Amino acid sequence: MSLDTTIALINEEEYRDFAGIDTDKDINEEQLALLINSASQFIIDFTGRKFIAGTHTHIFGGDGERNYFVPYPPLTADATLYYKYGYDPSDSDYWKDASDNYYFTQVNDTGEMYFTDGTVFNKGQQNWRIIYSYGYARASIPSDLKKACFELVHLARKHVMDNAFGLQSKSVAGTTTSYEFTKIPQNVIETLTRYKRVA
Repeated sequence: MSLDTTIALINEEEYRDFAGIDTDKDINEEQLALLINSASQFIIDFTGRKFIAGTHTHIFGGDGERNYFVPYPPLTADATLYYKYGYDPSDSDYWKDASDNYYFTQVNDTGEMYFTDGTVFNKGQQNWRIIYSYGYARASIPSDLKKACFELVHLARKHVMDNAFGLQSKSVAGTTTSYEFTKIPQNVIETLTRYKRVA
């Protein structure tokens, strides 16, 4: 299995540096990539957020409040906000650009969108849509987040080599496809809790 660059918070070379493994020492690179992918996915699941830069279209129901937090901060460009206008999704005017009628702004770091003209996200089911760019370039991933990933991978690699308790594997046709973390160090939990998605 190769490294999934759409989710991986670290790469194999960075892990070697962290673990003090010489570049000329042979290690199971496929297993390492699998552990990095699994640790990164665990972090995504724990925090409810994606971190590697990308673009996301999110449809949600308004709650009558003037602000809304996107699922995957930080915002890295101006977001486009739409409200449901029509009844037939195939109609070109089913979604209307909110900037045509309302004034709103965004807080990039937190991913907050809010109206500045007194408007609220009127209540409804799936009646708002936002398209936005989010996440960190690989060189900008916060160091504490990377450290949490390093520690998870390091712990998991030790457990795999020692066949120790604290890690469960999923297999398909006899091939390990992912690992599930069952015992997480408290300092890692505290770090990841700071990155949890704002509901």
